Amino acid sequence: MTLASNPSKNFFKAPRCARVDQESFETDMYSTFDKLLKECVVGCKVGDRLTGKVASMDKRMVYIDVGLKDYALLPREEVSLAGENAEEVIPIGESQVFLVTKISKRDAQPTVSRAAIEREVAWERVREQLRTDVIVDSLILETTKGGYRVDMGGINSFLPSSQICPQYLIGEPVGKTIPVKLIDVDKSKNRCVCSNRKAMAENEDAIGTLDELNVVMLFLDIFKT
Repeated sequence: MTLASNPSKNFFKAPRCARVDQESFETDMYSTFDKLLKECVVGCKVGDRLTGKVASMDKRMVYIDVGLKDYALLPREEVSLAGENAEEVIPIGESQVFLVTKISKRDAQPTVSRAAIEREVAWERVREQLRTDVIVDSLILETTKGGYRVDMGGINSFLPSSQICPQYLIGEPVGKTIPVKLIDVDKSKNRCVCSNRKAMAENEDAIGTLDELNVVMLFLDIFKT
């Protein structure tokens, strides 16, 4: 008689299949994840604005957490147009908006700037000052070819020598704060030109009008008496 084979042995026998290498699986998984992160960073291009939180800083860089694999790099000289200390302007843990100025080809790590955001705001401001024809008190920063360079709140404006009144040329003009009016603003050409004479002429007209008004008021007072 032929004995039947024990079915229980076949039931509990381990299936013959390829074993999954756990270490290889994890390596592939992290490699895929890393690739996806890099693709995400590549999607961030120069000119984009990113909201990020200050994570840490050293003597050269401020490291910004923008939700990517690597921190965005903020050079200290790009923290502020006025050259303020990073520790005072953007303390660790604070969130702000930054402009992407460069992306590393090697590891797709973005370099950002806070000063660039301030610069854009400053250009908008001088365009508005030109449009509204207002007088602005500006500091003469230095002498340059054909005139002076004055501070317009983050934008350096050119003041031609012919456009500054003689009283401001007595002594050293650099370091003086003078009234000016903008006469030409073109961001695409990085051009900003102002005039002290135009501002002074308006001041003189205003003073003349006020003097005339005072004379009229004085005459009315005399007439009443």
